[in-house]
Amino acid sequence: MLFYVVSVRKARSLSIHRHFPGLTIRHITRNRLNLSVTKMDIGATQIMSHQNHPQVQSSDRQSLVTQVFSRLKKQSQASRNAIRRLTNRVTPLQLHFALAVVTLPIFDLGAETFRVTTKVYSGKNTEAASEHVILFQEGLTYDFPQISTRFVTIFDSGKKRVTIMDRETQVQATVSEEDLIKVTAQARAAASTAEQKKQLGINAMVEESHRVDGYQIRFGNLEYHLTSQKPSSEAVAKEFAKFFDLAARLNLVRRLGPPPFGRMTLNQHLASKQEIPRETLLILNRDTGAQEYRSTLELEVLENFSKLDREKIQEAVGMRAIYRQVDLKSFPSL
Repeated sequence: MLFYVVSVRKARSLSIHRHFPGLTIRHITRNRLNLSVTKMDIGATQIMSHQNHPQVQSSDRQSLVTQVFSRLKKQSQASRNAIRRLTNRVTPLQLHFALAVVTLPIFDLGAETFRVTTKVYSGKNTEAASEHVILFQEGLTYDFPQISTRFVTIFDSGKKRVTIMDRETQVQATVSEEDLIKVTAQARAAASTAEQKKQLGINAMVEESHRVDGYQIRFGNLEYHLTSQKPSSEAVAKEFAKFFDLAARLNLVRRLGPPPFGRMTLNQHLASKQEIPRETLLILNRDTGAQEYRSTLELEVLENFSKLDREKIQEAVGMRAIYRQVDLKSFPSL
């Protein structure tokens, strides 16, 4: 479900084994892509693009990828064939182009030590629905949720891998940055029509916000409005940008939140200006009305971490040393 191998045969066909969330890629020839579509469970509304999102109602527990195909997908073979016909125009050349345009930006990371605290609020609630402490040090990033503390994630820029660990089952799963990039490319390439790309936010553009003094990006039934802050160090902005990008890709692999493409575009826009988010407003437009989520980000550039933060890092390192390794597809979900 999460990893696959792409093999090129005489420059005419591509074989892709296993599948990524929502789309089972079976085989790509020069003229055709065969795939099937499965449901993707949102389970949460993505704001900060990592595991930092509140739960949504059960009626919304279906991803936007599935919604793109919902008018076509019934439970009959005829409908599944219709989906295949819609997506049979992704060629190896298109896939190659998709891989080229979604590779990670070049982040020349420094050695800054800093702490980021994010909080998410639902509607007008003053009590946070989600809170994360994210510690950055020497190319390593540690993501510690503070309310629901089950999962801890380590982003290792030096080894180009991401490890997610589960306190409850004491297992861990590791995915390379390269695999995260490939999964994102597959998702982009599978959106073959203009409507699909529009709903997924693949071609969404950053604009001046009409709600806040900052930026906005809109796609499907989602709107992001964001104010920014500029760290004193360029290295801080670069490290945060890379973390954010990888976290968004990891969410796609783990089927968390809506499609990340529009939010990633907004993140790249901030990175180009050496800025990071300050406050983000996510508006989810439904037939019954709009629902809003607000996320805040507090940045602290430090000489050294506190004793408590150092203990958090030591605990995460210990978890990584002793937890049993499993495939990402077998890793527990939220």
